[in-house]
This record gives sequence, C-alpha cells and structure tokens, in this order.
Amino acid sequence: MPPPSLHQRPSGKVAEALHRAFAAFQAGNLGEAEASFKKVLCKDASQFDALHMLAVINAQRGNYSEGIRLLSKALVVNPDSAEANINLGRMQAECHNYIAAAESYRRAIRLNPRLPLAHSNFSAILRKLRYREEALSHSQAAITMAPNYADAWHNRANILFDMGRFEEARASYERAYACDPTNVGAAMGRALALSSSEKYVDAIAAFEHVLSLRPDHPLAASLRLYSKMTICDWTNYSEEVGGLVSKVGEGSAVAIPFSLVASSGSAAAQLKCAADYVNAEFPTSFTPLAADAVYGHDKIRVAYVSADFHDHPVAMLMAGVFERHDRAQFEINAVSLGPPSTGEMRRRLVGTFDRFIDVRLKSDQAIAEAMRELEIDIAIDLNGFTQGCRPGIFARRPAPIQVGYLGYPGTTGASYIDYIIADRVVIPVADQQFYSENVVYLPDSYLPNDDRRPRPDSRTSRRDEGLPEQGFVFCSFNNTYKITPMIFDIWMRLLRRVDGSVLWLRQANEFAPNHLRREAEKRGVPANRLIFAKRTSLEEHLARHGLADLFLDTLPYNAHTTASDALRMGLPVVTCAGTTFAGRVAASLLSAVGLEELITRSVEDYESVALKLAQDQSLLDTVRERIESRHHRPLFDIARFTCCIEAAYIQMWNRLQKGERPTGFAVELEP
Repeated sequence: MPPPSLHQRPSGKVAEALHRAFAAFQAGNLGEAEASFKKVLCKDASQFDALHMLAVINAQRGNYSEGIRLLSKALVVNPDSAEANINLGRMQAECHNYIAAAESYRRAIRLNPRLPLAHSNFSAILRKLRYREEALSHSQAAITMAPNYADAWHNRANILFDMGRFEEARASYERAYACDPTNVGAAMGRALALSSSEKYVDAIAAFEHVLSLRPDHPLAASLRLYSKMTICDWTNYSEEVGGLVSKVGEGSAVAIPFSLVASSGSAAAQLKCAADYVNAEFPTSFTPLAADAVYGHDKIRVAYVSADFHDHPVAMLMAGVFERHDRAQFEINAVSLGPPSTGEMRRRLVGTFDRFIDVRLKSDQAIAEAMRELEIDIAIDLNGFTQGCRPGIFARRPAPIQVGYLGYPGTTGASYIDYIIADRVVIPVADQQFYSENVVYLPDSYLPNDDRRPRPDSRTSRRDEGLPEQGFVFCSFNNTYKITPMIFDIWMRLLRRVDGSVLWLRQANEFAPNHLRREAEKRGVPANRLIFAKRTSLEEHLARHGLADLFLDTLPYNAHTTASDALRMGLPVVTCAGTTFAGRVAASLLSAVGLEELITRSVEDYESVALKLAQDQSLLDTVRERIESRHHRPLFDIARFTCCIEAAYIQMWNRLQKGERPTGFAVELEP
C-alpha cells in the first residue's frame, strides 16, 4: 500500500511534526512514524494526513480493522480524497468486505476517473462479486490509461479465465508477465489457462517455468503432475509423486488436493494436503451465518450445492434420489453453481427440486446469505475439490449442518464440514483418523444408482469400434489421469499372456494415446493392441460395454461412475482395493452387488484374478450371469438407498435439535 501524499498544508509545529513523521515512514521506521503521527493528533485530533497515515501503518501491519476505523475518521474530514477511498477499499477487501470495498472504489473513481489504480482494484473486487462484464470494463479502462500496467492486465486475465475465455486470458497473462517479469501469478495464470484449454504439453512447460521462477510455488508442482498424468506422461513420475507427498507431509508445500487423491495412496498425506489447502485458500475467517441456528420447520430443509446439475456423473447418479425424497419430511433445494444447460438432465432436475436456485453469478457471501435466509437446515456439498467447487460458501457457515458427499472421494480437511457420507468399505472404521469430518456410514455402498438410467442395446459391432472380431477384450474407460505406470505394467503383462487380446481405453485427449502406445512398446506389446474408444453419446457409450469382456480397474484411484456403468451393463469389473477412499470405491460397488470375489487385496492377486477370468470362459460367463441378477442387490435399489440417506439426515437433524455436537454414526436399515 503506497503512502499517501500530504493533502493539508498545516503550519508551525504541526507541519514540522508531520514532515518528521513522513520522513520516518519513508525510511521504514514505522514505530517512530506512528509515534510522530499520534503526537500530531494530540495537537489536532482531526488532522487528515495523520489519520490517513496511521491507517496505512496499521494496514501494513495487518491490523485492517483499526486501519478502517482511522481511515473512516479521516474521510469525515476530507471525503473528497480519492487516494483515501482507494486505501479504504483495499483494507475492506482484506477483511473480505467486498461490497463495502466496491463502494469505496466507486467513490474514488467518481472523485478522479483518471486513476488506473482505482479502476484496476475495482475490477478485482467486481470479479470477486462475480460482476464480470463490469469488472472487465474497468480493467480495460485501467489498461487504456496505463498500457504497461501489469496488475490491470493480470486482473483482466483473471476475469477472462473465470468467463471461460481461456485463449484471451492466456494472452492477457502473457502481457502482464511481459510488463512485470517478477509477476509469478501471471506466469501461473498462463499455465492454468493452457491446462484449461487442454493444451497439456504447453501447460506442463508453463508450470515448469513457474517453478523455475519460484521453486517452492505452493500449487505449480501438483498441477504440473496432474497435467502430466492426464496425458500419461510418466517422466519422473515416481520422483514427482514422492516429492509432492514428502513436501505436503513436511508442511512445506500447498498442493491441489485432487492431484494427491489421484496419485497418492496415503490417507494421512491426503488429509494434511486438504487441511493445508483450505487453510490457505478458504479459511474460516468469516463470521458464521448459522453456526448454532435451530429452526422450527415442519420439514427438514436440505440444500444440495453443486456445479454439476447437468449431464454430469454426479447428477446422473443422484437424480433418482432427488426424485424419491420424502416430501412429507423434507424440503429439497438445489443451489446451482454451474453453467446453464438445456440438456435433458437439467430439465429433469429443475422439475424435481422444490426450489432450483441458479446462483452461478453470485459471490460466495451472497450465496451463503441467501441460504441463511432460506433457513437451510442441512447443506450438502456435492463438489468438494472438483471443478466448479465453491468451498468459500461453506466457510461462511450458511447452515447449522454441513455435509460433504459424493463428488469428491476424500476428506476436505475443513473444520466447517461436519459430516462425510461413506460406507464401511471406502472408509474402514480404523481410518476415521484421516478424516476431518465425522463419518456417517450407510449400510450398503455410499454411491447411488439412478433407476431411470438407460441400459441400451449395442448398435455397433467390434469392427465398428476398431476391435478384433475374435479375441479377448480387456477395457478400462477410466479417465487417463487414473492410469499409473504400476497398473499399466500389469495390463501389458496380461496382454502378453492372453493371445489375441487387446486393451480398449478411453480417448480423453489428443496426447495420451501416443504416450500409452510408446509405453506399451517399451513393455514388449505392439502399439496396435491398444484401441482407443472414440467420443460418443452417453447412450452409445453404455451400449458398447457389451463388446468388452472384462473391465480392469485402476489404482490408487478406482473407477467410480465408470465401474457403476460397467456393472449396470453386465460387464465384470476386477479391482484392487487401495488404501484411500478413492481407491476403494469399486470394492464398495462390487460388495453391494454381491461380487466380492472380484475384489482383490494386492496387485498380484488383481493380476491373477484378471488372468484367470480371461482364460476361463465358463467362469467369466458365471460371473456375468450373477451380474444380470443385479436388480435384486442393494447397489441398484434406489428406493432403499434414499431411505438410508434420509435416515442419516434425520439423525444429524435430531442431534442438532437436542443441542448435541456432530458425531459419527452408522445408519441401520432392515435388509
């Protein structure tokens, strides 16, 4: 925060004291400066410059509330100081009071429209309030006045990034960095824009550039690793994963939690990573809106908060639950954070909820306040740390009960999430220590399955999909970031041992196939034995499961919705139960469908079971027949599942009514 200039022209001893105080401030002697400014105020309690400077000193020390108090007094004396209004806006922003900060910047701009700093800072606040078009116009105004103003270019880039205009954002980040080569944030923003544009090779190089500028950058290493995993570039894979886990454990790095969930089998490291991340990015620095609220509603008011109320796996899994909720006991609300959609799933969901509230353009504070006004009893975060997440909403405690569920397979590490919904497979009782939340156990699998999801017949042939008409087809339709060198080694050994077999994989991006083909050849398997499934509609994708013989799961991050899809379509899944939530989901599904023999506990057994099924057609047929009776199993009983999750909500609510703190429990339901 730059020091203000003298606005008043006092004379005599006051002027001398002011000049001494300013000199001390400019020399960095804040204690001497503070004492001198206070002496001025002893002589003249309404001296504007002394009040202003004391406010700045307090702000530099991080005492923003005192700075705001002093600056508010100064502005009573001189309300026409644009500079003071800018500094007030900065302090209010540091206190997360973005609406007040916006008003301070508006006043500054009215007083002096030719201040690039005011326009640039205002654009950053408007971005936080999600007034993106207005924010963009003010960042552009700052750039027009000061074409080499790095912060203005950076703010413009951030706004464009939020709007999904990644190529324009990248260009603006580059301008910001060109104007100020010390701006590591701009270099990081460029890397993120490239990654979001699926230009992963360029993104990896950009993250490496960030690390060259700042080797201890808290997020760049984890995002570089995730980008490399997405395209199956395993160069230095073990070293990077091990290094990241080690740094997180030491507390010397803040990593994106999702990247550690995808790469590490350490539940302890995942907890440490999540806790450090929320403390850095989404701390509990807000006044709770509804921490101890107990409402007297006739029905329990539940709000599902998600960016995925459209054609997304979370919506596809949960739609049947939303529809079957008992409206005599519950009022069901959707708080939609994601983009608008005209798809069939969105239309279905909008008609399902008692309220469907589109809040994508509102700030975290405004959303939290709206939920508080609705007197939500239980707020359920369906995102966790996945795309479109808004943990800042929950950090403001908009509901007395807050729950993490489904979208993110791990702990949030956040003190403001009271419960996590799970089952005894994904979170064994002995592992509760690795979760900041209180664990609520459902009696079957924690993963729901909508009974209205289609089971279409295949309209394609193996030839249509590029598969051999004869021969065994292993498949794994997981995202490519879930494929690790260790699991790929096993797959290649299976191909070598099963004559004429192929491996059918999802083509998630343009880079992964070439990397995987090269990795196959390194392991003595011809590249043409890897077949990549082209992108198609969900219905056609489900239908083509019938062309495969066996689904091979991944580790340390299992198939989740993809395993559910395979079982729905009658395709056997072999999994290896891992050591974290994400690595045990397929085991949870197989348990709930009565196929425990397809759950292995070591990679050696995983390989052995897969090989046995590939070589014994009679055994494979028997497994398929058992899957065909799946509708008699809990995994596909959506009515039972809904009763279970409602029982969990009721028990949470009852504890609140009694004034009891959240604690873990198990839902018991008759079989």
